[in-house]
Amino acid sequence: MRILRVSLRDFRGVAVADVEFAPEGVTIVEGPNEAGKSTLADAIDMLLADPSSSGRARVKAAQPAGRDVGPWAEMEFETGGFHMTYAKRWVRDASTELRIHAPVPEQHTGRAAHDRVEEILGTTLDAALFAALRQQQGSPLTQGDFGASATLARALDDAAGVRAAGDDDAAPLMARIEEAREEWTTPGGQPNKALQQLRDAAEVAEADAAVARDALARQEGRIDEHRRLTREMAQADEREPQMRERRNALAAELAAMDQRVERVADLARAAGDAAERARLAAAAQDQRQALVRAVEDGGQGVAAATERAQALRHRLGTASDGAAATAAALATAVDAARDADRARD
Repeated sequence: MRILRVSLRDFRGVAVADVEFAPEGVTIVEGPNEAGKSTLADAIDMLLADPSSSGRARVKAAQPAGRDVGPWAEMEFETGGFHMTYAKRWVRDASTELRIHAPVPEQHTGRAAHDRVEEILGTTLDAALFAALRQQQGSPLTQGDFGASATLARALDDAAGVRAAGDDDAAPLMARIEEAREEWTTPGGQPNKALQQLRDAAEVAEADAAVARDALARQEGRIDEHRRLTREMAQADEREPQMRERRNALAAELAAMDQRVERVADLARAAGDAAERARLAAAAQDQRQALVRAVEDGGQGVAAATERAQALRHRLGTASDGAAATAAALATAVDAARDADRARD
């Protein structure tokens, strides 16, 4: 079997996943823990083994938690001379679809699709080899049943340079595998003392490696910091001429600003002097206006005094005329009296 593509929808914690496998070589599916790598393998198992109507616990567990949807998986693969696309949905709206693209196009749904895939795999797939070549995460690393697949046995014999079973001058590969297994395990298949010691040593080495990795990570951090500082220093050196020019430009701007500030101060002082002169001029104007009013008031007083003087002069003239008339009358009276006296004499 050659898997070409696997697609998942709403399968456990995977909302959407599409993985295409390289036609040749090895395709590595990598990612952080709980990213869905094992889910991909489980989906392939369910697709090939469990009908869409299955109520097995692992089928129910494939439904996303808290969501009322059915997990769905689709696989495009080749086996024997067949090229097909196989899809199933479980739990909710269960369905099965099979599209055979080659050698002869076919299309099946429901149980018929499931049975047709089993029929094809039964004639084209070495189930024992398929199982032996797979190691599920979390499962114990036990001895594989290498003898169950003739195909695997022949492939291992060819890889080891051992001729097929039945050749008298070549030790069967399975016997050599069994000898290697007995070297490291007990008759019951458990690790023997030597293997346990190696495992213990491996744990110690792994702990030492973890310490070394931590130290290496710290050292790499220091190296990265040194590189960063070196880059910053180089950048600072590159910027130094620009910064110097910028500093000179700022100094020139500062000097010009100081001159403008001094000019503004001079203008402020001139404005203050002008304001003081304006205040003094306003005060002088007020005094002048007061004097003008005083002069105007004094002129009015002179005119009144002149009028009074003229009136007095007129009265004086009248009085003088009266006095003259009186004096004349008196003189006449005196003369008359004198004449009378002389007459009496």
